[in-house]
Amino acid sequence: MYICQVSILLYSLVGVALASIGDQSEDFVSCVEDCNSYLKCSNPRSYPAPKYQMVTPIVKYTPQDFLEYHQIGYIPKILFDWDCSSNCNYQCTQFTTQNNMVNEKPVVQYFGKWPFIRIFGITEIFSVVFSLFNLYSNWINLPKIHSEYEKHINNEFKNMYLQYLILLYVSITGWIFSTLFHIRDSPLTETLDYYGAIAIIVCNFNTITIRYFELYKAKYNKIRYIFQFILFSIYILHLIKLQNHWDYDYNIKFNLVFGVGALILWCLHSYNVNILYGKNNHIYNNSIQLLPYETKIMSKLDKTIYLSNVKLIPILPIILNAVLIFGMSLELIDFVPIYLLIDAHSLWHFVTIFPTLIWYDWNIWDIELKKLSSDVNKFN
Repeated sequence: MYICQVSILLYSLVGVALASIGDQSEDFVSCVEDCNSYLKCSNPRSYPAPKYQMVTPIVKYTPQDFLEYHQIGYIPKILFDWDCSSNCNYQCTQFTTQNNMVNEKPVVQYFGKWPFIRIFGITEIFSVVFSLFNLYSNWINLPKIHSEYEKHINNEFKNMYLQYLILLYVSITGWIFSTLFHIRDSPLTETLDYYGAIAIIVCNFNTITIRYFELYKAKYNKIRYIFQFILFSIYILHLIKLQNHWDYDYNIKFNLVFGVGALILWCLHSYNVNILYGKNNHIYNNSIQLLPYETKIMSKLDKTIYLSNVKLIPILPIILNAVLIFGMSLELIDFVPIYLLIDAHSLWHFVTIFPTLIWYDWNIWDIELKKLSSDVNKFN
């Protein structure tokens, strides 16, 4: 689904910082060294010589500080793999952040991330919750798309519904990976998050290409198979390249090509649908075939983005993309997390929940309109 795809695309554009002022500060490095030493961590992590000093004089912590403050329960410690050293890192991000705030110094990032407060062992609790809601918003669309697929099993529209089913399953997988990554940031979960994001981008490009150029039709079967084989091969080769040498700039360019390409095609398709709907508006607007789908879309529009006008339905993809651009703007103006819990990235995930609830209803309506327009043309 395009909404999921663009949200994750922007995440790849922002990138992941490998180092930040916080983890390169003398305050943090000194704290981590003391923590590892006092608690006798078996796998202490070494850091390069610090480049910054945020608070003067540097606060010295006692063993009691590390034993009493910002501790973690036994179950989340085991469940989310918080060992002695990683817990020292977390404690020291909190200690140095609190010192900065007390001394009216700016809150800074550590290892490319804000110093979120850990809840139940999860450091990005709101990104996790909103990722789960995005997962749910895709999941609840599966029954209706699968039902339409079964309904059209004996005609060429089943090929189009198959693309939507694939996109849904890939999107669900991508949001599972996103949830895991926000629960616990590790090399494995970060890699899965990126691979899932790339899969959604490529899969979305596949879906709109087949819809826009009508490659779902039986006469284009061979072209569709060749196109999908090439697209899948490009995706696999891209992952192999990243696995051998991780290049963020290259990954950004790859995502841009397919992400922007899909955006253009969705907007062009919406424009064409609007023209088609306008030509025989007196027929389509009173069609029993379209009415159930339009009623559902209008109800959801009214509840989610407070718009309720049947004339907006043909250009709905453009409207939903505009909503998403608003969400993107939050990410681009990144700010210190509210109460060290809610940051721009989590709010962005929040915004992407709602368009997904409408998107697949629109795609069903779009196919019904296509079928109805074909019937109208037969009698003209």
